[in-house]
Amino acid sequence: MANDRVQPRLPPIMHAYLDALLDLGVYGKDKTDVARTLIEDGIKRSLADNIIKPLSAKDFPPKD
Repeated sequence: MANDRVQPRLPPIMHAYLDALLDLGVYGKDKTDVARTLIEDGIKRSLADNIIKPLSAKDFPPKD
């Protein structure tokens, strides 16, 4: 199942933060994993804080 690709552009300081988090080995095995984890955590926090409303996975069928 392929997902649409998201390619955020980050300033150099943000890349340095991603590298620092990568070095901790807690958020993933590469910078993409670290960024994905932070994005997912931010969305989960936004849901918990009722900033955005939950969506249903059944409304998003797998792409072929």
